[in-house]
Amino acid sequence: MTSDRRTLAQLRVQARQARDCGHYAAAARLERQAVELAGALHLTGERTRALLWEGYSLRQAGEEDLALAALLQAAGERSAAADPADVFAALIAIVHISLERKPVSFCRALLDQGRRYLADIRRNWIAPLDFLEGELACRRGDFAAAGDWHCRAWAGWRDEHPRLTAATHLWALCRVAFRRRDPAALERLTETLAELRPIPVLERQLVQRAHLL
Repeated sequence: MTSDRRTLAQLRVQARQARDCGHYAAAARLERQAVELAGALHLTGERTRALLWEGYSLRQAGEEDLALAALLQAAGERSAAADPADVFAALIAIVHISLERKPVSFCRALLDQGRRYLADIRRNWIAPLDFLEGELACRRGDFAAAGDWHCRAWAGWRDEHPRLTAATHLWALCRVAFRRRDPAALERLTETLAELRPIPVLERQLVQRAHLL
């Protein structure tokens, strides 16, 4: 059992390293191995977390249908052994994908579901939901509302799971400043984003995109 748990931990570390380097398909394969091993060991919490990160990795690899399949399993887990933070993070990822594929009404229903879930478990993890409200406003072309939501999300951000990365929040604020034709805010936010000096490839790309704006 100890050897199996060590193998599971090694798979998760290797998957995280692969993601940091931008090797998302490889990370997804490693997380799938972790899902299967955790399932064989009846470790519901570990399996849920591996499903979450498998879904994230698949999404970044461009496999959104497969990503949704993994994320829906994680978001639907209600066992006491599963970390509610992982369940909520999976729901957030599902909304993120849905914003690009589903009607506004469908996305609104998912956001409402997320708020009900937080009320049920009595947790105050609202920053990711506020962020997604901003993304939904951007989709509608309401950049004033998007700015308000993204500012609220960034003000409520905490560096603890579940969360979106600081770079993700700041990139969204940069994009809104660009859309609102506010060069002073864009310059200030871009500098703040660059000061993070992120390590993962995806986040470094966000810094580059902000400089291009």
